[in-house]
Amino acid sequence: MKRANQGLGIGAILLGAAIFLYGRHTGLQTFSGKTPGPGFLPYLVAIGIALCGVAILLGSQKLPLQEDSKEKLVAGLFLPQELHNFGVVIGVSILVMLGANLLGLLLCMGIGVVLMAKLLGTPSWKTCILVGVASTFTFWLIFDWFLKVPLPRGILGI
Repeated sequence: MKRANQGLGIGAILLGAAIFLYGRHTGLQTFSGKTPGPGFLPYLVAIGIALCGVAILLGSQKLPLQEDSKEKLVAGLFLPQELHNFGVVIGVSILVMLGANLLGLLLCMGIGVVLMAKLLGTPSWKTCILVGVASTFTFWLIFDWFLKVPLPRGILGI
């Protein structure tokens, strides 16, 4: 676990640095007058990823590997539950991307949130559906209503 966290931390720092340097290379403006320009978000994301990497690195120094968990590690790096969670998130994310144009992004994201919640361990279907509906409404409120970002509507028009 400790080596995996250290690798993740270093990888996150390198990814943040690469995004930051690529943003500098493209020459996107950070601010256009008093409003954020097209380069603001990439820089913000790059700094956030790098800071998360630093936090992971610092936190991994305090994580002793317990003897009973050593035999449960897959290839000496990850616990099987961590690989399951990773697979669920990646798989559901791919399904959301593939279905967005057909069914509409908001509907696919809502279904994706319900699936992730259920597959990652939420015991109650009621809670999963409530979280899915609330997150879909929040996505709609932020992107469609407030920011006026056109989202793929799909065949249902949702």
